[in-house]
Amino acid sequence: MRRKRLAAALIGAGFLVVQIASGCGAAQQSEAERLQTEAKRLQQGFVEADTRASKAAIEAAEALGEAERLRVAYDEAKDRAAEAISEASDAESRSEDAITRAEQAIAESKKLQEALESAMTAADTRVSEAYEAEKKATQAMEEAAAAVVEARAEAAKGIADAEAKANAAISAAETNAAQRIAEAKAEASEGIAGAEERANTAISSTEIGAAQRIAEAKTSAADAIANAEASAAGAIAEAKAEAESAISSTEASATGAIAKALSVPTTTTVPPCSFSRSIPEVLPSVFRVKSEVGMGTAFYIGNNEFVTARHVVEESASVTLTNSSATLNALRVWSDAQYDVAILSGSGGDISALQLRRTSTVRPGQEIAAVGFPLISASLASATSGLLSRISAVPALGEGVFLQTDAAVNQGSSGGPLVDKCGEVVGLIVAKAVSVSGDEGPEIAVEGIGWAIPSDSVLEVLNRYHS
Repeated sequence: MRRKRLAAALIGAGFLVVQIASGCGAAQQSEAERLQTEAKRLQQGFVEADTRASKAAIEAAEALGEAERLRVAYDEAKDRAAEAISEASDAESRSEDAITRAEQAIAESKKLQEALESAMTAADTRVSEAYEAEKKATQAMEEAAAAVVEARAEAAKGIADAEAKANAAISAAETNAAQRIAEAKAEASEGIAGAEERANTAISSTEIGAAQRIAEAKTSAADAIANAEASAAGAIAEAKAEAESAISSTEASATGAIAKALSVPTTTTVPPCSFSRSIPEVLPSVFRVKSEVGMGTAFYIGNNEFVTARHVVEESASVTLTNSSATLNALRVWSDAQYDVAILSGSGGDISALQLRRTSTVRPGQEIAAVGFPLISASLASATSGLLSRISAVPALGEGVFLQTDAAVNQGSSGGPLVDKCGEVVGLIVAKAVSVSGDEGPEIAVEGIGWAIPSDSVLEVLNRYHS
């Protein structure tokens, strides 16, 4: 509408100029032409201005459209921001709830940890009490066995004394009976002799009277002998009865003493030995050995003394003992000349000593465990279980007999203890078989063959060390 009004005005202006030009003289014609030219220029300017105005209107419309689009985008962004703020608020609430639940879980975990530690402490206490009870029971059994031996010895002595008394009484009764029989026979002989003498001197008497007297004398003698024998039999029977009574009484006393010695209070339950209880008690007494010639294992036996294999330390002047609880320096290294055994002197402190068990009490087929520091660099020793395969000589390893086992042993295990299910040391680990070869065939790898020096040989070395 604006553009139409502008064009009408320009057309009117041109018509006016033409009219003015036609009514004027020649003088004014040039001025009219100038004005006409100016009018055309202005008309052209108005056209250009109208074009620019149209373009500006279009651009303004586009700007308005873009502004509208931006407003819509702004509204959408504002809505999304509101939703994000809402979600953030919800997330914050959930986060606070999660933090609260996490704190509650942590508190509950601490309670459970405290309960677990308390339970483990109680379990350790009960295990210690059970182990002490087992030791006391073992001691009681040993005392009972000693009491049985003593009671049996006393019973045997009492029985021997009773038998000696019975034999003496029987001998005395027999002697007394024999004496009485001899006296009866003597009296009978005297009676017979007197009767015969009286019969001979009384020749005037009839033979019937003499014979009757002789018969009466013989009858009297026989009665006397029978009475003596009966008396002797009675005395012998009484002596035997007294002896049997004494023997029975002695046997009853011995049986009572044996039963009393063997009796164990029923209120005490002695749990059987097991690796699950003994190994945790053995491990703190086992140390890694580092010497100038290599590494191995050692274990504490009390009196500030440790035992290891001789080949682990050889002639080293410096030896270090390490486990999870202590690091010690050996003050003295002593190697035995006969067996692959070495004694290390060092401060044992509060370390529990391992006990050596006599080899005569172990048998092939018995369960054992090898304890040591094989290969890996650990602060606490490890244990592998197996069987005691056999006890025999192995000339390639040295003098005496060796304990063969299928418990896994490796480099670093040398010097470690071979223990039974009660945690007592039955041997000292010294070697394992890696491969075997025949006279012509190739070497064959082997597994499950290790050897240990028996505890009896270790005790022999300790006696030499202390002498």
